[in-house]
Amino acid sequence: MIVKKPITIRDENSKNIKDVKAEYLPFANIYKTDLILESSRGKLYVFYADGTKRMISIAPAEAEFLQAVFDIAIEVGWTHQVEQIIASSIPNEVDIEQVAFSTEEISEAWEKSEAVFNKENDIQEKNNQVKNIGAFANFNPIQTELGQNQINDRFGSGQGHGHVGEQAGDVFDKLQLRDAQKLGASHEKHGADRVVNNENIQTKFGRTSGKTIGQFFDNGVAIYKNPDGSMMTLEVPKDQYDDVVKLMAKRIKNGQVPNESNPANAAKYVKKSPLTYEQAQIATKSIFDRNSTIKVRDEYGNIVTKNVTFAEKLFYSAGLDFLTGATASMPVGLVSGVWVYCNTRSQGKEPQDALKLAMIATAKPVLIGGTMYMLSSQFAGSAIGKKTGESFAKNILGKTLTNNQRTSMVTKGSMGLMTAAIVVGPDLVDCLRGRISVEQLIKNAVVSGGGMVAGAMAGAALGSVVPGVGTAIGTVVGGAMGATATKAIADEFKVDDSVMMMQIAKEEFIETVMVTPLSQEEFEQILEKTFIHKQFASKLKDMFASGEPKEYIHKEFLDLVTEEFSKRELPDESEIVEMMMVQKELFGLAS
Repeated sequence: MIVKKPITIRDENSKNIKDVKAEYLPFANIYKTDLILESSRGKLYVFYADGTKRMISIAPAEAEFLQAVFDIAIEVGWTHQVEQIIASSIPNEVDIEQVAFSTEEISEAWEKSEAVFNKENDIQEKNNQVKNIGAFANFNPIQTELGQNQINDRFGSGQGHGHVGEQAGDVFDKLQLRDAQKLGASHEKHGADRVVNNENIQTKFGRTSGKTIGQFFDNGVAIYKNPDGSMMTLEVPKDQYDDVVKLMAKRIKNGQVPNESNPANAAKYVKKSPLTYEQAQIATKSIFDRNSTIKVRDEYGNIVTKNVTFAEKLFYSAGLDFLTGATASMPVGLVSGVWVYCNTRSQGKEPQDALKLAMIATAKPVLIGGTMYMLSSQFAGSAIGKKTGESFAKNILGKTLTNNQRTSMVTKGSMGLMTAAIVVGPDLVDCLRGRISVEQLIKNAVVSGGGMVAGAMAGAALGSVVPGVGTAIGTVVGGAMGATATKAIADEFKVDDSVMMMQIAKEEFIETVMVTPLSQEEFEQILEKTFIHKQFASKLKDMFASGEPKEYIHKEFLDLVTEEFSKRELPDESEIVEMMMVQKELFGLAS
């Protein structure tokens, strides 16, 4: 019989470390036992025929149980017969060492588990930092995009569908990886709205095809021209495209298109918008407004009022805004993905695992940016958003602002709230749920909100010498460095909750798992489900939230041990019958 129990020993550095001690009590030649019970311990003495005796000190209930086992073995004669019957099966000292965990093996197990845990935790922590940096990095490009798309004009009572046409055309050109730049916000007379692959584009959304193309000419003379005198490209509603091409051919035939004489080339001067005229009208309505209506033509050509459903606004209005924010966030997403891939690979992860995490890191800033832009634009353009801006300016700031100033204030405020929710929100929820301490929340907020912001701003400034991707690279790299530096300082003042929980878990693992007679395979199975598992950091939060971390993790470990034991194969009925027959023959037991 092997009795294993946890002990504490001092290492060469005079530090207390946990260990497991195994004591071996052979059954062979025991002729009596003696038990001395004390308040907290029971001393069990086992006497052998050769005059030797052995003693183990364990809990009273355990000592009483073991004495009962030995006494039964003595009574049935097993201790007298065992040596002759299964002599070849009696374990020697080498066998005992293989079953018991030595101090070196425990240290090796901890080194392995802690190395894996720290690696997974480091990867997850740095990848989360990149996600938070993405929220900060998205702020400036999204704010710029909001200004260029003229929210007040789009959601006003005027020709907002024309601005929608510009926005939609720009977004879909960028999604097709074209070099697209917006110029419409400059309001230059007879200037281009956009430049796409060096082609000047002017967007017109008239109620009819004739009115759309008519806005491109003044008394039969083209008014939107390139520097070389040729005519710019006219972007028109998708449902008017075919008619406008025919009308453009007539204009060419009549000599109204400069530097062009062949009507067959009419399509060269017309670009199809991603939206129809009606869809563009729907996109001027906010999802935060009720009872939205637009003017459309019925089947008889009469202008009638149509109610716009929430689903239509969600798809065409909010959907367009989401794609706008997503395209503006793509540079940050691409840089984040590269950063996460390199970080993950540097930690020894396989390429496929690194690629998976990198794809997530690429998608998150894009999804976050799309959501931030969509909510900011839709709220600022709604009636309640406009009233909020007006009321805040009047009652809080005490001054009157222009429409553009109020809109800018509302969009920045909305984006600031969403950024805070993204960066601090998860930790705040964990704190409210009791999964992390208030001190841990403050530390995380300082790391994210302090060093990360400062580093991201500095990096963006340095990276701005290369527009677009250069700014994104500077923001991500600077933010990551800033967060790392701030965390190093914060670590000097506050021990993480996870460090304390980890220590409790290690001690309980020794006292619950390592003292149990598990095979090496069973032990490794439990280790892979605990310290080596990539989600073990979340388990440490659950420990903290329980209020009784020692009891919580003890039950977790005990359940895993029970699970491994339940997998062991038990002897079938024939084996048990055979064993009982052998007992009958050896000891003369009655049937």
